[in-house]
Amino acid sequence: MILSANGTPIEVAPTPGPSTSVTTSNTSFSYCPQVSGDEVLKCSFPHCSFTTNNKQKLEFHISAHTNSKYKCPYCAYVGNILTDIYRHIKKSTKHDGKKVFECKIHQKCDFAIDCEKSFKEHLRLKHFREDTPEKYIDGIVEDLFLNKPTNGDDPNNK
Repeated sequence: MILSANGTPIEVAPTPGPSTSVTTSNTSFSYCPQVSGDEVLKCSFPHCSFTTNNKQKLEFHISAHTNSKYKCPYCAYVGNILTDIYRHIKKSTKHDGKKVFECKIHQKCDFAIDCEKSFKEHLRLKHFREDTPEKYIDGIVEDLFLNKPTNGDDPNNK
């Protein structure tokens, strides 16, 4: 069973035939046959175009959406290492013109930059005090990229 971020089941195409399990040394692998014919399984998360004809691959893919700590603020890309998200934003052609750090403290603030140090300096000088603890500023930066489930991210709340 595949579950969304809030624990509700996600429907996928019918289960293909029986799987075969193989064990080598200390690792167990389970191979699921591909769906026959032209059946394509699609990820139902918003802004995600992932498709496969293998149910296990879809389950693994969906688990990335729901179990990853960080998420790109511009698309469905997720990961557990924050610097991977930064690199994705900088290198992805679909994010041309976007900056890694966009200030969201006030709606009227349109400050955006790729440099984390300069972004933190902006936060201190424009929105907080210069002596604001580093840990607090780090939390604000991290919060920009947390993979927080919202109704818009749950494929069952369309």
